[in-house]
Order: sequence, then C-alpha cells, then structure tokens
Amino acid sequence: MNKKPSKFSPEVRERAVRLVRLLKLRQTTTGNSEMPLTCPH
Repeated sequence: MNKKPSKFSPEVRERAVRLVRLLKLRQTTTGNSEMPLTCPH
C-alpha cells in the first residue's frame, strides 16, 4: 500500500494545482460567462 502513493504523487499534485489555477483564472477572466449557471436569465 505504501509502494506508489499516486494520491500524493508530484505529477498528480502539479496537475491538480495547474487545474485549480486554470479554473481560478477562467473564473476571474470569464466570470460573467459562467454566471448564468448560478443565476439563469
């Protein structure tokens, strides 16, 4: 079980961080585009 911690793998972690960063950037850049999802016209 303690052979390959894929959950805490550097690659997975980097990918998650990158994904979160992209999501955050997208929300900040196109925050108005994803607004209808929460508040539909």
